[in-house]
Amino acid sequence: MRLFTNIETRANMAFEQIARQLGCNKLIAPLVRSGSFDGGEMTLRYMEKRRFFSRIYKLEITLEISSLEAPSGKAYWKSGTHWTGDHAVSDWFAQHPQLSRLSSLIDIEMASYRRKDSDSSATVQLVTLPGCFIWTLVPPMHYFVKLNGKEIEGLSRLLGQRLDTTLA
Repeated sequence: MRLFTNIETRANMAFEQIARQLGCNKLIAPLVRSGSFDGGEMTLRYMEKRRFFSRIYKLEITLEISSLEAPSGKAYWKSGTHWTGDHAVSDWFAQHPQLSRLSSLIDIEMASYRRKDSDSSATVQLVTLPGCFIWTLVPPMHYFVKLNGKEIEGLSRLLGQRLDTTLA
């Protein structure tokens, strides 16, 4: 019998709930699901961080957005307020204030944008605080930070729109 089986089972149940809420039903691997939205593909993944007395499963959302009229380059979400990175990309994000309101949709730990010249799609990667599962040995507890209705609605609204036209 494995010591952490119960923890892994609970983390998997929490992840499955998030995947259902966001419409990611295609199984890729354990704790990895994908789904599509208008204009691209979304992949959900739990990133497991092991510590001596705890395990943290962080939710990573990767969006592959096709046909996005955005410049090539990289950008990162800075301090929950704005995008920073390549000049052209930062300027493009500044012209799309709806994308800069990501922190009003969901509590974000990390966000990044990347598009290569050769790519026909852009990649937006988010690591969110809601959706994570935390287990600690001392004190013995586990906690699932559920996505609330506002966060689900905001993400669904964002993903249900084509970013190049609707948010312009």
